[in-house]
Parts: sequence; structure tokens; C-alpha cells
Amino acid sequence: MTLTQEQFDNLVKQLEVYAYRQPEDFRKRVFLLVIMGYGYILIVLSFLLWVIVTICSANYRSLWMGSALVIALILLGIVVRSLWVQIPKPKGKRLRRKEVPCLFKLVDELSIILKTPKFHNILLTNELNAAVLQRPRLGIFGWFENYLLVGLPLMQALTLEQFHAIIAHEFGHLSAKHSRFAGWIYRTRQAWVKLLQGLHKHYENSKSGSGIWYIDLLMLVANGLGFLVFGWFFKWFVSKFTAYSFVLASTNEYEADKCSANLVGGEHFAQGLISIAVKHRYINRTFWREIYQQADRNSKPPDAIPLMFQALQTEIPSDKKERWLKAALTEKTDTSDTHPCLSERLSALGYLANAFKLSQKLVITKSAAKELFSEDFLKKITMQTNEEWLQTNMGFWQVRNSYLQDITPKLLELEEKAKTRKLTFDEKWNICRWTKEIKGGDAAIPLLQNLLIEKSYYAPANHLLGKILLEKQDATGIRYIDSAVSCNVELTVSAYQLVCDFLYYEQGNTERIRYYQNKIEQYYYRQYFRSLD
Repeated sequence: MTLTQEQFDNLVKQLEVYAYRQPEDFRKRVFLLVIMGYGYILIVLSFLLWVIVTICSANYRSLWMGSALVIALILLGIVVRSLWVQIPKPKGKRLRRKEVPCLFKLVDELSIILKTPKFHNILLTNELNAAVLQRPRLGIFGWFENYLLVGLPLMQALTLEQFHAIIAHEFGHLSAKHSRFAGWIYRTRQAWVKLLQGLHKHYENSKSGSGIWYIDLLMLVANGLGFLVFGWFFKWFVSKFTAYSFVLASTNEYEADKCSANLVGGEHFAQGLISIAVKHRYINRTFWREIYQQADRNSKPPDAIPLMFQALQTEIPSDKKERWLKAALTEKTDTSDTHPCLSERLSALGYLANAFKLSQKLVITKSAAKELFSEDFLKKITMQTNEEWLQTNMGFWQVRNSYLQDITPKLLELEEKAKTRKLTFDEKWNICRWTKEIKGGDAAIPLLQNLLIEKSYYAPANHLLGKILLEKQDATGIRYIDSAVSCNVELTVSAYQLVCDFLYYEQGNTERIRYYQNKIEQYYYRQYFRSLD
């Protein structure tokens, strides 16, 4: 029986208490669950191999024996493929020691102090984040390849001390051998999920049929037996195992935090966490929005990457900084993310009470990137990243300019027309949406409000007005979004994603975010089952 979301959340809460009080016993229980899952599969595999060997070594042949052999081979293939879980290579620019010797020196020092395995690859990414990854080259058979992923925006957003603390946290996972054990647990969970997906895929393929009744019958029987043997066990097992692995990953995060605080200093690490939380919101809610708005005025995109790096080091307006930090601290730990929420991590470090005081130190006089990279290399990699961004976004700028050139005379024509005669509803709607595009949201708000007085159930107008209000940090926009979806269910995903973004970035309201995410998931479920009819 699959656990409901409420049952899963309750189980996680119980396991968190158990893991806190008896950490070693908890890890042993996780290990035993893995053995239990693999043991069940081993029993099934042994039985299938016994069936295959028995039939192949029999002295007589029959249609029934041949059918049983084919069914056993089909099930064997599904199970074996599920055990080969490959983790793809992470993407990023591979750094070399001669290019960035200072970064490699820092990495070497941390590896020695924390007694971690050496990294085979250090990759520079475009994320405001850092991570370690142990990738098994041979799937479940291991032979690990170690990766350190370092985001260039992260290095531009933090001081050297803050960056050192964040990287030390990542090394803390390897130091306590979290990564290898956690990676094994992750791959195990993926194997169970892949097995169920394989059974479902074969079931879907068998429904279409091959046109040969005998083969279709064998496929149907094989899938039926597969669900009978594995379905009931793993639907229950995967849910329970996921809860255990979630708590394990969350516990490891606290231990890695403590490792960083002991090595580099809790204040530097707390400053780094706060800086990432606030600047992540700044980049996504303000910086990129302002960059893409330039497409309304300029025919070519700006050099956004150097501008972003500069913005990550400068002062953020105090009202926005306080609002975003408050939103980050309001978030609650959720079962959708193994990382504990910011307030709980700061509390564990002893810096929650000083969070707003620490946020005053977000301005960077010299970033970690400038400390660890030479001026020539930093300039080179910045321009390369910027050139990639320009190539990716040039098309958007061209399409946007063409669109504005097309609608500008149409809007002027409708505005003149409105002075002499009454417009149709469609013409009024065009004025609303074109005004928003050309003159901005503030100019469009009263027009949309008047339009909705005439037809309150018009979904596009509700959606547009809700979007404008949410962009202005006005929570009343949610009411219009709800109205839009109630009038047109096809808007569910795009509309409620706007609400989730607003609640996350501006309010940190985890419970309401989950509420709207559930609505999106329910929509997808309805679409999926409708496609089966």
C-alpha cells in the first residue's frame, strides 16, 4: 500500500526524532532496508533462473514450457535492467590546476584536513551553488569518480571566507563518508523506481499489442506476474524507504554544517547561507526581470553576465533585502527538499538571533572569484559565459522587438477608435494586453479591472491581472489567478506556478506552496488518466 503524503510526512517526523536520538541505529536500519529490498529481488531472480535452467535442461518440450520460458526471460530482463542505475556526468567547464592554482590549493588543503578522497574533476558551473558528487562508473558495482561543482555566480556573491565555509560544508559530506553511503542509498531508491517504471512501461506496450495473439498473451501474463510479484511489495517499500533516505540526507546536512563551522567558523558559514538565500531571490525576482525588460527598449541584449556579477557584489535595497530574508527565514523544512530550512540551520549553528545583523554584510569588496582566479582567467571565463548567454537570448530579443513593432500601431489605432465609438469586448481586451506590453503593468491595471467588471469570468484577463499584481508583490493577485483557473483549467500549470514563485520568493509560505503544487499535480494526474481513456 502506497503511503499518502500526510502519512509520509508523519513518518518523516517520527524518523527525524529517532535519527536524532539514535543516529547509528538509524543508519543500520536504513542499511537493513536496502538489504531487505535487494534480498527480495535476489530471491525472485534465483527463482526465475531456476525456472529457465529447469526448462532448458528438460528432456521434453511443450507449448506450455516454451511459454513459461519466454515469460521468465521477460521478467528477468526487466529486473536486471532496473539494477543498472547510471548517474549521468555533471555538466560544467572542467578546471585545470595550471589555470586556477589558488582554487586547487584550497581544495587540496580541505581534502587533507578533512581526509576526503581527491577529486577527479572540478567543474565550473553557472549556478549560485556548490556541490560534490560521487558518480559510479559501473552502476551498482561502483568505481567512483569524484566531482566538485563550483558555481561562478556563487564565487562572485561571496567573500573568500564565506566561500571557504560553503565548500567546507560540501567536503563535510565526503569527510563523514556521507556521499558514498548516501549515493548508494540514492541509487538503490532509483533502482526500485526504475523497476516499477519498467513494469508499467511493458504493461502499456502490451496494451497496444503486436498483432500476434500468442505473443500478446505472453506479454500480458508476464506483466501480470511482474505486478503481482513486485508491485505490492515495492509500492509499500519505496514509500517507506524514501522516508528513511530523506531523513538520512537531512541529517547529513546538519553534520556537514557542523563540520564547516568547526573548520572555518560558524559566522562565516552563517553569512554565506544568508547571502545565498537573499541574493538568489534578488537575481530571480529583480535582476533578470530588469534585464529581459530591456528587450522592450533595445534591439540587442546587454552583456548580462558581467552585470550580474557586479550586482551580486553591490548593495541590495534594504527594503527588498529585509523582505527576502524574512521570506527565507519563514520557510519551513519540507519533504520535497532534503536540505533543512534556513532558520533551522542557523538555529543549529547558534546564529538565528543575529540573522538580520549578519545580512548587513552582503556587500562584497573583493569576491572569492577575484581572490582565487587570476584577472585574465576571470575576464576570459566571464566573457565566454556572457557570449553563450547572448547567443541563447538573441532570438528572444529579435522576436520581442518584432512583436512590439507589430502591436504598437494597432494599440494607437484602437485608442483613437475608442474616442469616437464603443469598442467590442475583444477590442477592449486587446487594448488591455497591448497596454501591458508597451506601457507596463501599472497602466494596464485599471483597464483590466474595468474589463472584469463587464465580464468577471474572462480567464485571460484574470490571469494577466493576477500576474501583474504578483509582480508588484501584491498578494491580491492570487485571487485573480484562482479565478482564471476556475474559468479555464488549462491555465492551471502556468497560473499556479506564478503563485508558487510569489509565495516562495516573497513570503516563504511553505504550506501554501504545497497547496498549489498539489493542484498542479492533480491537474497532471487528470490529464494522464484522461489520456488512458
